[in-house]
Amino acid sequence: MVADLIREFALAAVATLGFGLLFNVPRRALLPCCLAGGAGRLVRLIAVSLGASAVGGSYLGALAVGLLGYVLARAYRMPRMVFTVTGVIPMIPGVPAFGTLLELAAGNVDTGLHNAVDTVLIGGALAMGLTTVRVISRMPTPAPNDL
Repeated sequence: MVADLIREFALAAVATLGFGLLFNVPRRALLPCCLAGGAGRLVRLIAVSLGASAVGGSYLGALAVGLLGYVLARAYRMPRMVFTVTGVIPMIPGVPAFGTLLELAAGNVDTGLHNAVDTVLIGGALAMGLTTVRVISRMPTPAPNDL
């Protein structure tokens, strides 16, 4: 179990590194990007293994990437998007999307539509996880004189 989680963390970190290089992320931010991508995938896997759906696990994973991206952006004085975009890419549902195309091409419309809905829901959960952190981090706080 632990070895599987370490392997998945490492694989997600390598995928994140690849996209970081593709997107010309500054070198000093590559390792933190890998940390965000690996942590998001780890949270997603743990949530699913504890009984959450793939959509719920994806939301929690994206939430973790968003929170970590917010902290890393402050620590490295870089835009939050540097860490969140590269960190969430390994969780994009490529296999369900490919399964959708295969099922539709084989004429299995019901299964293809089911896979398509799953793909869209997972993608939406990833977007909502990142958006939740963005909204919470931008909530106005009252000034000391207003208290």
